[in-house]
Amino acid sequence: MKKLLIIFFLLYGQLVAFDKKSTLKIYDKIFTSMFSTNATIYIYTTNIEYRNIFDKSFVIKPIKDIAKADIAFVTTENELKNVLKTNPNIAIFTTNRHFLYNCQAVIGAFYWTKGRKQLIFIKNRLDKYHLKLPQEYEKYMVDEL
Repeated sequence: MKKLLIIFFLLYGQLVAFDKKSTLKIYDKIFTSMFSTNATIYIYTTNIEYRNIFDKSFVIKPIKDIAKADIAFVTTENELKNVLKTNPNIAIFTTNRHFLYNCQAVIGAFYWTKGRKQLIFIKNRLDKYHLKLPQEYEKYMVDEL
């Protein structure tokens, strides 16, 4: 029984590490495509889990000063309200599709629904912040919701 538990925890640890690694790959690709620069992309987020993930990136650097950020990343309503109050002019990316529908500052969202990944960008909001995406993201862009 002890051996079975040890094997379970080892496998679980590997799955969690894989999940964080694949999550980082996805966000690295999204943000580098969005900013199309070789420079570091400064992202503001107060979410500890995502800060830890972004800390492992070579191109995305989480920062605590929203005024110096290229983009804000929010996962909760409190985070969204705080960002809008602190810097209402910053582009926001989220993991919550409802924020995409209800907040004009949210340019895109990456979230899960019914076990599938969903990625959506709003074209006119990207334009507002002078952000362009490569042709490969065309299928993820919509004019309006």
